[in-house]
Amino acid sequence: MPRKIDYTKYSNEELIAEIVELKKRKKYGLVWDEEREDSKEKVVLDCKNELPVLKEIKSKAISKVTQKPTQILIEGDNYHALSVLNYTHQNTIDVIYIDPPYNTGAKDWKYNNNFVDNNDMYRHSKWLSFMNNRLKIAKNLLRDDGVLICAIDENEQSHLGVLLEGLFHSHEIHLVSIVHNPRGIQGKNFSYTNEFAYFVIPKGEKIVGHRKIAQKDIQYRNLRDNGGESLRVDARNCFYPIKINQTTKEIIGFGEVCDDSFNPESANIQEGDELWVYPIDRNIIERKWRYARQQKKVTVFGKLKLVKILEHIGLSGKIADMIQMSMGPNLLKKWFLDVILISRNLFTILTIVFMQLLVKEKMQ
Repeated sequence: MPRKIDYTKYSNEELIAEIVELKKRKKYGLVWDEEREDSKEKVVLDCKNELPVLKEIKSKAISKVTQKPTQILIEGDNYHALSVLNYTHQNTIDVIYIDPPYNTGAKDWKYNNNFVDNNDMYRHSKWLSFMNNRLKIAKNLLRDDGVLICAIDENEQSHLGVLLEGLFHSHEIHLVSIVHNPRGIQGKNFSYTNEFAYFVIPKGEKIVGHRKIAQKDIQYRNLRDNGGESLRVDARNCFYPIKINQTTKEIIGFGEVCDDSFNPESANIQEGDELWVYPIDRNIIERKWRYARQQKKVTVFGKLKLVKILEHIGLSGKIADMIQMSMGPNLLKKWFLDVILISRNLFTILTIVFMQLLVKEKMQ
């Protein structure tokens, strides 16, 4: 248990010294108790006086190919390893990946040779000191365009984010979710399916490369939804007709969202020279389109034929076609229709993105 300080026994001089010390602390940002003598990390103090030395174990070497670069595996306390590398590899590392203890309270990590659990009132302070000491050295090792990646879960995710912001002022810090257990790990109130990873990258740099997805890894999905939550009642704004000119096979517009009391007899309804197509399956079950209908009238011109739309929604790869839309007498918009197909091992999604190219062309 932490020792409670009795300020009533302090002299005036001791109280003034305490106030002066407190005023030195940062006024904004992450603040934790790292100044107490028993909160300081022993390995950090040791390395100030004695530099760790790496010892090569030649019997463990794997050297089948001599023409390739030498890879080094360092076994030992991570702070010892970082301290040594700080002398030999400063500002030379491209990527650092850190998988630290998550501080779950399950006695899965030690601070000063003692396990840290939920009963330790300073467990968050100890964890922050532990991470701060290592991240400072890791920052020195990175190249100017180097990237740091740090895995974490919900226990210290918010604290780690603020700590990284304080250390990496000139970097972008991105947090992404990584689903590792779709069934979830039951917590007290919520079931967690994911952990997190912070990506710390230099500002303004293009670091994440474009991934070319192999054809075998692509899954296509139809414009009409299916499976769970694909019914009309699940999203009323996704039930509307797509208007097709039967002669030219062109899509010429989109109808308004249907009133709840309207139930088409089939998927294809003849309306004069137009065929209105509704998201109804072969069993006459009212489903929904994958994309909601915006509540405004839009007239579609251009030459985007039905066969092209079928290609866009599932019969080919990435395609781009121009659609012209009239949105009132004083507004002309041109859009590109782009289909983005994402690999099934990330998310099986087909997304249609409309990018506005020209706006506001005044009429004479």
